[in-house]
Amino acid sequence: MVRSAMHRKVATKHDELGDVYTFSLGGKRLWAVRDPQAIEDILVKDRAVWQKTGSPAYETLAELLGQGLVTAEGPAWLKHRRLAQPAFHRERIARFTSTMASLASDVADRFGAAADAGRDVDIAHEMLLYTQRVIGMTMLSVDLDGPQGQRLAEALDLALKAVEHRANNPFAPPLWVLTSMNRSLKRARAILDELVYSLIAQRRALRAAGTVAGADGDLLDMLMDAVDEDTGATLSDVELRDDVMTIFLAGHETTSNLLSWTFVALSQNPAIATALAAELAGTDPLAAARPSSSPSLLDRVVDESMRWRPPVWTVDRVAQTESSIAGFHVDVGDIVLVSAWALHRHPTWWPDAERFDPERFTEAAVAARPKMAFLPFLAGNRKCIGDAFALAEAKIALATWIPRFVLTLRAFPDEELAVTLRPRGTVLASVTRR
Repeated sequence: MVRSAMHRKVATKHDELGDVYTFSLGGKRLWAVRDPQAIEDILVKDRAVWQKTGSPAYETLAELLGQGLVTAEGPAWLKHRRLAQPAFHRERIARFTSTMASLASDVADRFGAAADAGRDVDIAHEMLLYTQRVIGMTMLSVDLDGPQGQRLAEALDLALKAVEHRANNPFAPPLWVLTSMNRSLKRARAILDELVYSLIAQRRALRAAGTVAGADGDLLDMLMDAVDEDTGATLSDVELRDDVMTIFLAGHETTSNLLSWTFVALSQNPAIATALAAELAGTDPLAAARPSSSPSLLDRVVDESMRWRPPVWTVDRVAQTESSIAGFHVDVGDIVLVSAWALHRHPTWWPDAERFDPERFTEAAVAARPKMAFLPFLAGNRKCIGDAFALAEAKIALATWIPRFVLTLRAFPDEELAVTLRPRGTVLASVTRR
């Protein structure tokens, strides 16, 4: 991973240098790619060539997450993916939607209180709290609200900033060197570990007493029940920790950002917000999570939000063998940068890219573009395991809030191009009832 400012520069250089170009950084050759066909080759067709093994970015992220779904590669990743996949089956997600709706209603109550008191809300904080509680309740059967949730959110924020700092600094010393940033990462990781390991211990005690979470168990129960087909072994506490930490981070950080940026876009485009409120008025928010025969305005708004400000805005892969990109020879160890930020601003497929326009996602408009021109959840075998979960969570929340409230930003937030694309700092907005 290169510095965030460098990533933005890399993305914008495409207009000058083309859809595929190369440059050197820290003794490594890097390839910047925004061509849809080349991206499909990297993520799908030639995925055995392009892996995470050897990526400084993922090695740094593993210092926080361990070897879970995001950072592991090869047989270790396949094992984790196979064991976690049943938790994200559409039928199981459908059973989670009532919890999502209940927690979205809690946020609506706070919006209403703020509107009545003439008090601003911090959209970024509210979205983070909502998605944190959703992942806690549905995946771990724990309500991460109150002081515990606040402590967790602060630790996670500190950890992500430390990871980004280390990933962006090719000369960052190893963790055992007690720099201020390394101490921050170790302190934050200790807080997160304390919570996760305590959840594991509590669940083992409940299971020993014959109790499972919910009607048919949650993700943690499912992972504890999982048995390795080759060895017959169950997951160790360390393996459970890595999976829980990964799913917790990936399961709430990205969706929180999606919702925050959607509110930013709607505040800047009140006519779209009004039309969306009219579409959703009087409808059951749970209906928003169900598949429809054609994309609703809500569907189009969510897709356009992920195009405009993609939460997972860049990934990299490392060549494990000699290969090629769009006809250019690639050596072992070369790093390719696949930037959704750059791809979603390709002038051929996304003219006037900074304009927020949900009509880019009508059926006709989608059919006219290459499939890989839009990359909200990656593609291939490493496509996000929780894509359907995230979309259901986001759409239920928006269907709960948009018909009832108008949120008007005090100022357009800066972007924080970190592990995910976050609004920087607080995102204050006034709240009025519709």
